Amino acid sequence: MAAYLFSYRPALEPLCIPLAILGGLPVLLACWAYVYFAVKKPDKLQSEEYQLRQLALTIMKKNAPLQVVDPASVAKIADPADGRGGEDS
Repeated sequence: MAAYLFSYRPALEPLCIPLAILGGLPVLLACWAYVYFAVKKPDKLQSEEYQLRQLALTIMKKNAPLQVVDPASVAKIADPADGRGGEDS
């Protein structure tokens, strides 16, 4: 915005390009962060609910040699929509 306003003032015209670059920097940074996480850490782009289900399954897997795990509980954690019958109310 400032780059556009300064473009009509000849004395401030050299500031237009740096201000335009500075204005576009947050958008470029957000795009770079998304691509970085998509390539390096795709689990971080998942929802909180997905991450909690993954954590529960990891804990169950770690404790599996010590305990008997009910297959129905694993299925319910892996796909909670089957047990609810619709949206949360």
